[in-house]
Amino acid sequence: MSTDTITMSPITGRQFCWFEVNTRDGDAAAAFYCELFGWTRQDQEAPGFAYTTYMKGEVPVAGMMVMDDKWPAEVPPHWMSYIAVTEIENVAARVAECGGSLCVPVTPIPPGKFCVVTDPTGAVFSLFEGGDGVNPTGNGTFGWCELATNDVDQATSFYADLLGWSATSHPGDNTYWCFMEGDTPVAGMLKLPDEWGEGHRSCWTPYVHADEIDALTEKAEALGAHVYQQPVDMGGIVRCSTIQGPTGAVVSMFKPISQECCGDGCNCQE
Repeated sequence: MSTDTITMSPITGRQFCWFEVNTRDGDAAAAFYCELFGWTRQDQEAPGFAYTTYMKGEVPVAGMMVMDDKWPAEVPPHWMSYIAVTEIENVAARVAECGGSLCVPVTPIPPGKFCVVTDPTGAVFSLFEGGDGVNPTGNGTFGWCELATNDVDQATSFYADLLGWSATSHPGDNTYWCFMEGDTPVAGMLKLPDEWGEGHRSCWTPYVHADEIDALTEKAEALGAHVYQQPVDMGGIVRCSTIQGPTGAVVSMFKPISQECCGDGCNCQE
């Protein structure tokens, strides 16, 4: 039985710090995620645009932006993943020399600054400077992020050069890697599965901690989601599923089934 206990974990380096769904139907997206994860929505007006914060109890856990006609038509609904950095201008200035491209320049937003980056394999993510320096952890919060890439070596080199991450094979598995910030695992990486088909670009996919993952995956389907991957045990360490919400964005869920999980420092056990 889920207790929905939320704790706060300090962000101690260049780690994922925020997740935001970008969708063309905000009301439908909010109805789906609130019903599925027990979130509530909190709408607010930011300078020049509307923004929604998803809350788990009293804790902000994710954001939402509605994609208006200013967004290119070819950009699909998606979850954007933000990595915490300091001196964001200096990091952004090095994106091109590391092999990536800057899609959106450093831009002020409350409570900080952000920019959008495409890595050399095609995966898009954001950098962010600001905030309160903590991540919520526990059932119904984000606890992991994973890169599916068409070029593991190129991705490894890019994130090492830009962020100082290292990539190590998961123990006993040469098809899954963990990005490390020092001794702390901060993200996962795998090669794009062949079954995803040609033309599927590299992407970052965030994971929501779901104590009742089997029931939630079934519920997501009943709410109109497409289930890409039914719940499956991965190496006896974690149970995962992946869904595409009814408004088009893809997100994964996970439940730790071993204390090993992602390794020492992983916040998903908290």
